[in-house]
Amino acid sequence: MFARRTFLCGATAATLSTPAFMAALTKNATAASNTILVVYELNGGNDAFNMVIPWDSAGYGIYQSNRANIAISAASVIDPAVGSNFDATPSAPGNGTTFAMNPTMSATATTNNLRWLYGQGRVAIVMGLGLPPNATSRDGHQQAQFYWQTAGINNLGTTNLGWTGLGCDQLAASGALPALVTVDGSNQVAFHGSKSSPLVVSGDIGGFVPSYPGQLSGKNANLNFGPTGIPSGLVALNANNAYATAAAPAEFTRSIGSQTTSYVAAVQSIAAAQPLADYVLTYSAKNSSVKSQFKQIARMILGGASTRAYYLRQGGYDNHSAQNAAQPALLGEFSESVTEFYTYLKAKNASSNVVIMTISDFGRRPYSNSSAGTDHGTAMPVFAVGGGVRGGIYGDHPSLTDLDHGNLKFATDFRDVYATVIERWLGRSSADVLGGTFAPLAFLPV
Repeated sequence: MFARRTFLCGATAATLSTPAFMAALTKNATAASNTILVVYELNGGNDAFNMVIPWDSAGYGIYQSNRANIAISAASVIDPAVGSNFDATPSAPGNGTTFAMNPTMSATATTNNLRWLYGQGRVAIVMGLGLPPNATSRDGHQQAQFYWQTAGINNLGTTNLGWTGLGCDQLAASGALPALVTVDGSNQVAFHGSKSSPLVVSGDIGGFVPSYPGQLSGKNANLNFGPTGIPSGLVALNANNAYATAAAPAEFTRSIGSQTTSYVAAVQSIAAAQPLADYVLTYSAKNSSVKSQFKQIARMILGGASTRAYYLRQGGYDNHSAQNAAQPALLGEFSESVTEFYTYLKAKNASSNVVIMTISDFGRRPYSNSSAGTDHGTAMPVFAVGGGVRGGIYGDHPSLTDLDHGNLKFATDFRDVYATVIERWLGRSSADVLGGTFAPLAFLPV
């Protein structure tokens, strides 16, 4: 469970300074009316090749040679209790000659893992996804995260608008809560649109209380939150004078405070009605912050929140050393938490309109280093999970021999996945959001 129980109405000049912001809270959605997106961030840069292992004989041999000190053993993949091997066509655990999931993501005797769920046709894996080569510092945390958040390239510090926020601008929630909610306590740029701004929740929603932007005055100094030098906090809200007048200079701030009170009442009402006391919160006998985040999302969905997109985050993937002491457990927690969230909602007939998709900073290099870790790289897989997902493999595992200055060559532009989600799940055009035309993929139906 989270120690900090706070609420923050994510506020920027661009997202909260127009009358459309308040109007968007109550208007009806103009596109798909009830689909829900959950964005799961694997923070730090997840290693693709120890998550989805090449299992054909030639590919596994090269993989094993490139990563002698961290390669997942063949015996652990085909262990009768694991069976993490699989093919592009979904089948039960223990079947497959093309790929293998990390063994912590599979178990033949249980149904709370992604390998089992893949066999049910509810998991799509898009292989070789990445940022284009002209993206400056695409293997650096700050730049790569910002590109993934904004769906742009070479734009660090030039915008404070993100792809999910812009995608939801026309789909604002029609109820008491906004269209976008983050449950990891962070005010993600991805969730800021020109008309939409996220509700930021940290911890158990049963302890949901209001607070306000920590920076009440001054100017932005962090490129990750948009252009530097612009007013921030409540100064930014009033700088645009959207609601303020000479006679009532504080009216905009008062309006935001009033809306905040409404949010608190709505969330606390859901928390009381949906305690979900039976929701599993442990992984390997320890409390899992990821499962806690998923529980809060489940409570809001089952409580009838009109929110269209949620954001959660799991850290720990920047494994430059001793990778196998960290990544397997992280992947196991990821696998179990996603599967249990899906199956919990399915048991309550609430899973068909929910899709979970993963993002990360970047993939990692195909070679391990001398510290039994991996260094920053490029291409990686993206997982999409849900009742509306067409399960299977999309694209090919990047070549382990045909490299670009030691890095994997990406096969699919990351914005193709975003176009798929925006157009086929959120139900609106993606060109204006992505700044161009990108080809939707088949893992979501037209």
